[in-house]
Order: sequence, then C-alpha cells, then structure tokens
Amino acid sequence: MGNAEFIRKNKVEQERKIQERIEIMKQDPEGLYFAKTETPLAEQEIIARDLLKKIQDLSNTTGFDSPDYDKILEYAREILLKAPDTEVVQMAHWNIFTLFLMQEDHKEAGKALESYLYKYPDDEFQVYQAYDQLNIFAMDEEDWGRALYYADKILENDPERYPLILTKARALIGLGEKEAGRALLERIIKEAEGTVQSNLAMME
Repeated sequence: MGNAEFIRKNKVEQERKIQERIEIMKQDPEGLYFAKTETPLAEQEIIARDLLKKIQDLSNTTGFDSPDYDKILEYAREILLKAPDTEVVQMAHWNIFTLFLMQEDHKEAGKALESYLYKYPDDEFQVYQAYDQLNIFAMDEEDWGRALYYADKILENDPERYPLILTKARALIGLGEKEAGRALLERIIKEAEGTVQSNLAMME
C-alpha cells in the first residue's frame, strides 16, 4: 500500500474516532462543551457579563500575587453551562483549555480542544495552535495515528515546518511505515542542516 493511501486511511480513521468522541460529549447530560439551556438569550447575556466581570477581577492581580485559577475555571465553566448561546462562550471555551493545560490535565484539555475545533472550525487564529497542542498530546501518549493526523493538518498550511515533519516521520515509523518515515528523516537532514531537527533526525 502506497504511503499516500496509508495516510488517507489513517485520516479517515482518526476523523471517525474524533466524531465518536464528539458524539459522546454531545450526549453527556452533564457535559460542558455542548450544554443547552432554556434560559432566554437576554438573561444569558446578563449572566455571561457578570461572570466575565468576576473573571476579569480575579485576573487583575498585583505584585507577586497569582490569580485564583481554580475560581477562574469555575466561572468559565459556568459561562458554558449557563450562557451557551452568548458570543462570550467561545472565549470562555478557549480559556478553559488553557486553564486545564496549566493544571496539566491533558485529558480534559484535549476534550476542550477537540470540541472547540468542532464548534469553531473557522477560527484561524486558534485552529493551528489547537492542532499543534493535540499533536503534542498524541506524541506524549505515543498515539501514532493521531500524531500523524494532526502533524498533517499543520503541514497542509506550513509544509516546511521541520519539527512537524520530524513528528510525522516518528509517527510513520511508529505505525510500521518505516521506509516512508526514514525518507522524511533524510529530507530533514538534507534540507535543514545544522538545525535541532536535523540533529534529532540523524539520531533516530
């Protein structure tokens, strides 16, 4: 099977798995990212403004004081649950990811990112940061199929990003496509001579 066909099949499989995870989140009655409410939008906006003000107040610390991130997370969660139809919910959703990342809760941070990408696919400013972070989570877990998928999502937009080419090479090797992986390592060595990625590629 050609390398292109292998990558295509992996993409189909990974997108199927993502959709499965999204459906689980959607069907969870206590779920955070697809919460629904019967509260009128005008009331939701009042709730969102009040919670946003509380978050801003907590974030405005002085000196060596650190913000109360647990409380900020609590208020951001409340926005998603109580004001899911407001515009501010998108910002709160992204902030929840960053707060989970700070707490090193990578499982919840990953759920926050995948649901964010599903809900806001046109947010070009955040989309590739999300792909990058999901790729890191996949590499940490040695989930090579997912790592390959997200590496390719980034490389579609930035085909000469050598750290991601290195990730793709490692993922292909981890998935048994050793010849294709080694070809990418050789490309890095040739094209990015003297870089960290070139040195790492030589060590693989």
